[in-house]
Amino acid sequence: MNATLIRSDVRRFLRAPEALFFTIGLPILMYIIFGGTAEYGEMPIGHGNINMAVLINMSIYAVAQAAVGYTGTAAVDRLQGWGRQLALTPLTPWKIMINRVLSAFLICTITLASLYIVGIAMGAQLPVLRLLAVWGISYLSVILFACYGLAVAYSFKAETAVSISSGLLVLFSFAGNLFAPLSGTLLSVARFTPMWGVGELARYPLTEGQMYDANGALYSTPIWYAVANVVAWLAIFATFAVVASRRNQEH
Repeated sequence: MNATLIRSDVRRFLRAPEALFFTIGLPILMYIIFGGTAEYGEMPIGHGNINMAVLINMSIYAVAQAAVGYTGTAAVDRLQGWGRQLALTPLTPWKIMINRVLSAFLICTITLASLYIVGIAMGAQLPVLRLLAVWGISYLSVILFACYGLAVAYSFKAETAVSISSGLLVLFSFAGNLFAPLSGTLLSVARFTPMWGVGELARYPLTEGQMYDANGALYSTPIWYAVANVVAWLAIFATFAVVASRRNQEH
């Protein structure tokens, strides 16, 4: 771990107003619209209410955007020759990726704290211990999205990397049952998408695997489905990130 590199990365990210808007302001606004002020927000579900379910979904999306938005700067670093400079240091591709993931953790902490302060103030309900479990799962999902962001950033040019990764996140969120409930074939396909697993795991302390589909029917999902999804996508994204990083340093 290189504390100086991490501190520099976090400061640079937080000084960008557009980054703060898209990683903190926008997710909070989406939560307020779809959860905090919705008439159905107070309806009970599992150990809490619908308001909390929406908050959890938005927190996963916020973490993803924060992690991807930050790691997208890797493409800019490469364009400016920073990747070649790092190649002259003792930092290996794995160490560079770990440093960027740790930086993403710090940035996402600010994002999560902002969302949950607003959510709890607007009536999102869940027992404290279960809320801490949700927070922890959302927090750990940073690893998955940071690896995804790095994989895309190291694979495309600077002017396209962030827009590609952020745009795909929106599609992944819809396909992963985060933005709107799915049913039938769409719900079956969702189980193979990158954001479905972390969404299911994050909601588990609230719903314990029980959820309503788009038709209002209650269904249950074994937790190991979600775990398998997360492990598989983490392996895919981490491998792509390391391979692309090595190729970047060689050119």
